[in-house]
Amino acid sequence: MIKLIIEEHYSKPDINGNRYWATRVTSSQTGDTFTYNDNTNNGKGYARNAGFEWDEIHATEIAHKIRDFNSFTKTWPYLSTKEITAKMEEMK
Repeated sequence: MIKLIIEEHYSKPDINGNRYWATRVTSSQTGDTFTYNDNTNNGKGYARNAGFEWDEIHATEIAHKIRDFNSFTKTWPYLSTKEITAKMEEMK
């Protein structure tokens, strides 16, 4: 049964070839959601560290033009690995 939905949003490459990542995590059981920037696409890894099994995680990757990505994620906080894992553990 899916318990965690992870949307990994990323930018198409900028003029230097860099991509940027931000993630929205939703608990399918409670509807609780949190968002974060960390410039990695490691949401599934964080979820596994928080104790979720592979079959409990549904992840998607969504591409945005760089300006759209910046506007879309502008208010999303930057979180450390420890903070992300702790928030996911609260959703368990």
